This record gives sequence, structure tokens and C-alpha cells, in this order.
Amino acid sequence: MDDLSGLTSITYAAGRPIGDGAFERFATLQFKTVGQADAASFALSRGFSNIVLTPVAVPGRDDIRIFSEPVSIVAASETSPTGAPNDSFGSVPHDPYDDAPREPDDITNASNTDDRKVELKLTAPAGSLYPNQTFQVDISALEIDPRLNGIGGLSIDVDWNPNDFRLVLDPGKAIGDLVTENLPAFRGGTLDVGAGLIDELSGAAFEATGLGRAIGDGTPETFATLTFEALKATDASSIRVSLGDGGVGLVGDTSGEQVDVADAVTTVEIATAALPPLIEVTTSSGGDTLQFGGARANGTRGAFIRPGSAGSLEYIEIANVGESVLEVYEIQFGTTAVTIAAGDADARGGFSVGPGQSRRIALELSSGVAMDLNTSEGITIVSNAGNRGRYAVSAAAHTTFAADLNLDGRVNVSDVVLLDTVFGRAAGDGLYSRDHDINGDGSIDLGDFGLLNAQFGMQRTARSDSTFQADEDEDLESILDLLAVDVSEDRL
Repeated sequence: MDDLSGLTSITYAAGRPIGDGAFERFATLQFKTVGQADAASFALSRGFSNIVLTPVAVPGRDDIRIFSEPVSIVAASETSPTGAPNDSFGSVPHDPYDDAPREPDDITNASNTDDRKVELKLTAPAGSLYPNQTFQVDISALEIDPRLNGIGGLSIDVDWNPNDFRLVLDPGKAIGDLVTENLPAFRGGTLDVGAGLIDELSGAAFEATGLGRAIGDGTPETFATLTFEALKATDASSIRVSLGDGGVGLVGDTSGEQVDVADAVTTVEIATAALPPLIEVTTSSGGDTLQFGGARANGTRGAFIRPGSAGSLEYIEIANVGESVLEVYEIQFGTTAVTIAAGDADARGGFSVGPGQSRRIALELSSGVAMDLNTSEGITIVSNAGNRGRYAVSAAAHTTFAADLNLDGRVNVSDVVLLDTVFGRAAGDGLYSRDHDINGDGSIDLGDFGLLNAQFGMQRTARSDSTFQADEDEDLESILDLLAVDVSEDRL
């Protein structure tokens, strides 16, 4: 079977959301055993069309787990007409990677007795459902008397709590249309919505006259498929199938004995719907704006920031206040002046945030020129958040010159004095300051004084992003002479 495919796109009213951490029925295949075999496998693999998720993402081959189901076909025996235990029917494959609590296979029947020739079974999805979620319940009949050659007719009643479930019928369909094509004749039944009851849902097959085919013969056959909608959260609510007044008609049974059929019950839990992942973002600057700014000597923030200084790092805190896992697919930048800091490089490929948890990301201002930055979409966080799938954070900064050590927008005598106080210090020294290391090489030496000399006299203001000029109030020649005397007499 090649490239069996399907699509659900709830945004365009096609289908409903699937997945959400629970198994969803994609297709049902019915096979018939042909010959005896120790183990025959049904293997699934990803088709040519691949898998696409919403929001748009294409999982890699290693992201998809597909399980094969081996089936043993053994010789038939009198004690087991099918050659396999009866309770093997209707089980739901269990994902070995899924550690979530699971209900049993939702099938409960009274024990069989020798005089019981027909057994009813209910098969419902395993695990918890959520309000407004629809699910299917298969009603099957299993003939357990190998002397018979098929069920001729069957009548059942179905009841459920109408406060917990609603029976879903396709428009234009009658209640009798729920019976499968295995029992085409004498379809009937009435539905009482208020009481949550289907009465005398029946059908019959007479293969000899060309109506349907013989069902039973020791194998389970689907009699009807009901679709329900879960209405509200409840610990456990039951759906019960019992034998109707019409009873069971068996082909080939001449004993005239009463056929006693045990009720079939399935218990379904409807959980409170979990909140989707919800994103909240805060910044180290406060609010939704990431404000880069340097620190002055008195502890206040300056209007300007020197690239490469400690103030070049700011942080965003991405919190998940929902009840499902938040998947951050990408952090986009509306400016090249801001990047993710090296210490959080692993966040560049996306990351997950569990419910009630958060992730702190360091962002770095990497602009090498004096400039003004003010953008409403400096950083955009793209995620599966139910409230804001694209969360924009504005970024603002006023960068100054590398040699502007006191962050006043001017390179002058004050910066010379600051640099002179830490001259000769290196990283690891208690008096070393990254904010005074102009070229960022880990030591404060003549290289830093050389850069200061090159920028001496330049100034700018926060009102302009390109004001670079010599300061006419300073005597450049006298400052350079003072610098030469200081270095030659006190440091060398």
C-alpha cells in the first residue's frame, strides 16, 4: 500500500486538530489470515509525501517513531476457533515511549459460559478524551460456538449518560444506518436523545439468499460503529450494550435454547482540557523593550553604550504559563546589531519550555559603530504558543565610541584619566575592568591608548546617529603631550 495519505487543516475548517499527545486513528485495515505462520509482521514506514505539521514544520526521519506489530497465526483448535485468545481482539497498540497514564483497552465483558453462543464487544479509544472531542465505539459480535455457521440476526440496546456524551449522526442518516453492511436486512432501531438510549438496533444476514454474508464463524465481526462527542469532564462514564428484545438468531442452531449474551461495557474518562502553551516574555530592561545601556561610575545607566562593554549583554526570559509544552522554533532578529550571545548558542536551533518553566536567553549588542537603534521588532520569538505565535520584542540602544569610557558621548580628557587609572592591568587581576579594555584583548596597555588617541575629540549625542567631530573645546596637542609624559615617567 503506497503513499496512503490524508490532511487535516483546522484553520480552513477541514477536519479537526489531531495529535496533542494522544493516539489518533488514521486508518483501519482489515486482514484475513491465510496460512499458519510463527510470526508475520505488519510494517509501517513514512511515505513519499512526508509529514507536515502546523505551524509549518517537517519532522526529520529520526523524529518519527513507527512501530511494527507481529502477529502469530497458529493451527485452529476446538477450544479456540480463531487460533488465538479471544481477548486479543480489540486491543489498542501501546506506544512504548508514552509514559502517560492510560486506561485499559476499555473493554469489559462478563465471563463466558458454555451455553453462551454469542459475545458482544465494545472497542473505544484508550486514554483520556477532552471536551468537544469526538471518538468512535465499535460494537462487535463474536460467535463462540464452532458448530454454528454464522449469526443470522442480532438486536441490541445501547445506553449512555447524555450529560457526558452526545451521539453524532451524519445529516440525512437514520439510526439503522449505523449497522454495517454485514447485516443489510431488517435494519431498525429508535434513538432517544434525552435518555441516551438506542432501542432495538437490529440487522440480519441471509447469505443463502444473497443478503449480506455469514458473520461470526468464530471471528469477531463489527456490527455497528457509533460516533460520540465528549461533553464535559468526568472521572468515568460508561457506554453499555445489551441484548435487545429481538434477541439473537443463529443460523444452523436447532437446539431452541435461549441464547444468553453478556452486556458489553466500556468506560471512558473525559479529562479537563489542558491549556495550550502560552508564552510570556520579560526583559532584563523591564517590559517588552530590550534597552541596551552602559553603567556609569555612580551606578546609574548611561544614555550611551560602548560596544564590547559589560552593558552590551541584556536578557529575555521566555516563560510558558500554559499546560502544554512550548516549542520555540526560532528567534528572529530585525537588526544585525543584536545577536544571541555565545553562551546561549544552543538556543539558535530552537528549544522547548515545559509548563510552568522558563528559559533565559542572553542577547548581545554587537554593533561596531556609533549608532542609534530603535526598532519595534528587534527580536521576534516564533513558537507554537496559543496566545502569541510571533512575539515581537522591541530593541533600543545608543552606541558610542569604543574609547568613550565614561559613556557621555565624547572622547576627551575624562576618558584619558579613567584609562590611566587601570593602565597595565590584565584579565585575572582584581583591578582589571572589561569596561576600560578598549580593544577587548584582555589587557589594558598601549594598544588601548592608541585607539583612544585615534578617537580623541570625537563626540555625538543621542539625537543623532552620525555626529562624529573633533571637540573644539579640547586642546588635542596638549592632551597628547600630557599622555606621553604620564606614560614615559610613571609606567615605563
